[in-house]
Amino acid sequence: VRLRSLQKLERVLVKQIESLPTDTVDLVAEALLKPLLKRMKDKSEKCREISVRILRSLVENVTDLSAILAYVFGVLVQRLGSEDLDGVAHLPEAMRPDKEQKPTEITRPVEESEEV
Repeated sequence: VRLRSLQKLERVLVKQIESLPTDTVDLVAEALLKPLLKRMKDKSEKCREISVRILRSLVENVTDLSAILAYVFGVLVQRLGSEDLDGVAHLPEAMRPDKEQKPTEITRPVEESEEV
């Protein structure tokens, strides 16, 4: 039942999504986001694959990603076993940075040099 339902959704939301209005895609993404994310934990690999394809199509075609990404990243972190995204779990408690602190990202790692 789940597989057939996902296959029907895939026909519309992956193969024919270009013909759908953006408002419809936004409403469908809002309504189906959580059920599709639950299918990523399904016992059947085929159901997981189809749900990922549908999610990918929705993410590519939705107008506002901000509402979707918070849920998608949470499931991906859990699914991929990436709880320690900051890389500080191995450090003693006293050496870990405060939760308010975020790691700094070097935006230009290679320093530009002057022309000679």
